[in-house]
Amino acid sequence: MINAQWYVLLPANLKDTAYSTGKELAWPKQEALQVINLLTANSYAVFVVEPWLPTKPGPTPLVRNWPEVNSARNNLPPLTAEEFVQNFELIPSERNLNGLTPVFNIWAKRENG
Repeated sequence: MINAQWYVLLPANLKDTAYSTGKELAWPKQEALQVINLLTANSYAVFVVEPWLPTKPGPTPLVRNWPEVNSARNNLPPLTAEEFVQNFELIPSERNLNGLTPVFNIWAKRENG
């Protein structure tokens, strides 16, 4: 599993706040930003960020993800993974989903590896 390679870097507080499904983790906005910073500081490149709603028995993926969201930005500069998470807001059709707060599933790999 690609994410499992870097899960060992996570401090206890980020493991404890993660929404877990199978062997994948996802975090609320502030913790997701901490994970992205931790990965960057340890020479990992984030290549996908998937926003989910933390439902049971598994997540409900939301339609937009990064980096695909950049293709809809036309002439605007592309967002980084961090900017995507920081600026993410539910669209009106997603706001009626039981009041759940999105979590962010992050895919990363070691740079040059």
